[in-house]
Amino acid sequence: MSITYKRYFSDAEIEEIRTRHRVERSIDQALTWKLQRRRGPDYRLPPMSELQERLWAFLARQINGPFEILDLRRLPGGGSKEMFRFRLRRTNEHDCLTDDNLILRITPGESIVETHRLREFEMIAAMAQCCSLKWSRLAVDRKSSL
Repeated sequence: MSITYKRYFSDAEIEEIRTRHRVERSIDQALTWKLQRRRGPDYRLPPMSELQERLWAFLARQINGPFEILDLRRLPGGGSKEMFRFRLRRTNEHDCLTDDNLILRITPGESIVETHRLREFEMIAAMAQCCSLKWSRLAVDRKSSL
């Protein structure tokens, strides 16, 4: 089988794999999503200007009102995820200007490590209860627009 055919699994093939190899639900969701993501184009690191546009479009669907993305920068490391830091400036529901430091994590289709975003969020939220972590919420883009 050539590399081209190994990269693509139809819905029926994915379902056959899932039926043959039963695993815990969150692992099944993560691995199924990974196989579906592999159908897309090869991953390429987007220029920062393109990334900022895509991030802005994503946040515009999540946030009511005007906002600014400031200081978008790549974080070092992250072999299986692309990670970036940025500041989000906006007016909150109390009409106060907020300036939050946030992390953007992007999972390339070729990532060798797969994690379930909800489980990741639950672990960080649990840590925030016992450690001094500032933690608010999770936004997941399953449509891969980022």
